Amino acid sequence: MKRVLVIFALMFCLGIAFQAHAIDRLFLHDGDSITLKNTTGDPVEFQVYSISGRSRIDYTGPGCGGKLIFRNTDGWQTIACSGGMVTITIRETGGAPQGDIPGDSDVVVRYGSGVKESNLKHCDDNYKGKKCNTCGKVLIW
Repeated sequence: MKRVLVIFALMFCLGIAFQAHAIDRLFLHDGDSITLKNTTGDPVEFQVYSISGRSRIDYTGPGCGGKLIFRNTDGWQTIACSGGMVTITIRETGGAPQGDIPGDSDVVVRYGSGVKESNLKHCDDNYKGKKCNTCGKVLIW
């Protein structure tokens, strides 16, 4: 019984440690993007969260590709891409929604410390806590 408790305690501590080393990046505009590479192997795992009512990301990599349309009520969405690298791009129209592209896509991308970022295009981390000019929501998560 003591071993089981020790194992659960260790798993809990490791979970807290991962969250403490998670990196969040905020993206607000169509075409904003980030490339993530897993330095410890395959796959690249990341999470996304929509601050807007509805958001869309496109993701591409050597072993994956697709799009995700999600709402802020969905909470954090986890994606794992094989191939060791993935590029995530925010999609929005900046006006009225068109098909599956929302008008506003304010998205937080979260990844762990074993992942390295590159090709960071127009990251908006300095807007955290401020009001979005398009949708009026406060940019918090």
